[in-house]
Amino acid sequence: MSNEPANQTELISRFDTPEDRGETFSPVGNKVLVHCVINKEKTTDSGIVYTENNGHEPMKVMVIAVGDEVKEDIRVGDIVLWERVSLGEWNGFQVVEESSILAIWERLEDEAG
Repeated sequence: MSNEPANQTELISRFDTPEDRGETFSPVGNKVLVHCVINKEKTTDSGIVYTENNGHEPMKVMVIAVGDEVKEDIRVGDIVLWERVSLGEWNGFQVVEESSILAIWERLEDEAG
């Protein structure tokens, strides 16, 4: 059985955003706030569960907030491929530069469309 969510709505419900915690966070400039949402868990023959994380491969993350100078069409809720270059961590979320986002992997559909 896979631990990956069926859709992004399910994915979003798996963790608290800063707003859910009653906190306000707005990245400035070309910064983006992201959160790791896809962990590739593996289980050994003896039942030990671990996450394969070599730290070198890009990672899928969800965009939580976007700075006002981000030029690419990166939106809150997007699943993006992140290069793993972080400026810092805040309450379990990573603050990254726009340039460390390599691709938009998946996007929530617009409610109007």
